[in-house]
Amino acid sequence: MPDHLGTIYLTIMFLNFLYMVFLLYGGIWYTNQQTVQCPRCGVKYPKYHVGNHECHPSLVGDDD
Repeated sequence: MPDHLGTIYLTIMFLNFLYMVFLLYGGIWYTNQQTVQCPRCGVKYPKYHVGNHECHPSLVGDDD
């Protein structure tokens, strides 16, 4: 019986590990789907800020 408890414990811990990896990569994937990178300054910002984004002058380097 004690041998079975160790196997059950390791199985649960392995499944928890897989779940955490899934959450990590799922969060990275979701973040990449919801962000846009500005072609001028390279800053990533949420898609719903597309009309409101202003490039910071120190990041652009344009001499106007």
